[in-house]
Amino acid sequence: MYSPTPVTPPAQGTYLYSSVAVFLLGAVALVISSGYSIGAALLLIGGIYTVCKARPLNLSKEDWLIIGALLFYGSVGIADALLRDVSLSAYDKPLRFLLACFAMILVLKYPPRLCWLWSGLAVGALFAGVWAGYQKLFLLVDRAGGYTHVIQFGNISMLMGFMCLAGIGWASVQPHRNRWLALLIAGALAGIAGSAFSGSRGGWVGLPLVMLVLWRAYYEFFLCAQKLSHQRSSPLR
Repeated sequence: MYSPTPVTPPAQGTYLYSSVAVFLLGAVALVISSGYSIGAALLLIGGIYTVCKARPLNLSKEDWLIIGALLFYGSVGIADALLRDVSLSAYDKPLRFLLACFAMILVLKYPPRLCWLWSGLAVGALFAGVWAGYQKLFLLVDRAGGYTHVIQFGNISMLMGFMCLAGIGWASVQPHRNRWLALLIAGALAGIAGSAFSGSRGGWVGLPLVMLVLWRAYYEFFLCAQKLSHQRSSPLR
């Protein structure tokens, strides 16, 4: 059974580190050179520290199954590259799956606060949309691409916009719900706009499916919330 990490002063610092790393993973991914690697590098470093220093890890069976799947996939990719005697660039993708295990251990052992996660995605989507609009409307580039390839830029921007929509359910039950809802909705619109300015069309193929999933996930939630709100506002008879 999973047991949470005792919150000692050093652990509090690690929780904050994990939260900041997750925030930067989304916030600066598309708007500075190699921005996508900053949060990932911090998660990797924190994960290595956790594996070396934190005992016991107290991960569940399901956590280890996911980590095992990442290890298996990455190991198969590296073995395939070794057998085919290809260039070093072929090791890049499978190696990422192996290194992702450290990042996963960090966020499982010291879960980041959700407000850092959602705000990082929203800020990143807003930055991407504004940056793409500036490139397209003022610099008059054919396709906005930020500091990466236009297709990658557009698809990641769209992804962050969709993830902002996924956070609306969380935002609706927060103390400052209106502020969080405004931030996430603005992030969603900006992320989708960033994809449009990039001219990338691949991400738009999945739009109907994403909207269907969100509708199925949130329809009953918001319906119940609306009924509760109506009951609370109705005068007693």
